[in-house]
Amino acid sequence: DHGKAPKAGSYEYAILPGTDRKTMTAFAKKPAYSVLQQDRNAHILESPSDRITSYVLFETPQSLLPGGLLQRTDTSCLVMVRKESADKVLLTVAQPDLALYRGPSDNESGEIPVTVTLKGRWKVAETPFCKVVSEDKKQTVLRFLCKDGASYEVELEK
Repeated sequence: DHGKAPKAGSYEYAILPGTDRKTMTAFAKKPAYSVLQQDRNAHILESPSDRITSYVLFETPQSLLPGGLLQRTDTSCLVMVRKESADKVLLTVAQPDLALYRGPSDNESGEIPVTVTLKGRWKVAETPFCKVVSEDKKQTVLRFLCKDGASYEVELEK
C-alpha cells in the first residue's frame, strides 16, 4: 500500500502460476530473485538459484550494466543470460519493436540490429541472426539482427 500519488515510489510483483498458499507465503518472505536495477531506464533481475540474469532495457544504457556478463547494448532490448556452467552461457536477445513504422503502412515487420557488449572473450557459432563484431581479452561484441519481436538464442563458451 503506497497511498495516493506517491513521490519517488515504486513497486514490483511476481507471478507464480500453479502455486499454493504455503509456497506463496514462503516466496513472499524470501523471493527467489533480487532486483539489481529498477528505474525508468531498466529493470534488471537476478535469480541465483536459476543462474539467470534478466534485463529489460527501456533506454540505451549510458553506463555499464549491473549483473556481470552483459556490459552494454546499443538500443533498448530484452536480454537474458543463463549460466549453464563455469565456461558456458546461454544468451537470449530480443527487440520487441516490430518496426512497422519503417516504410509503407502495409510493410512487414522490419529488422532491427541490436549490438551487445559482453565482459570477457567468448566463442560463439555465428548464425544468420548473430555475428561477432569484435573480440579481445576484455570484451566480446555481438550484433543480433532482430525481427518480428522474436527471441534469438546463442550459446557462448569460454
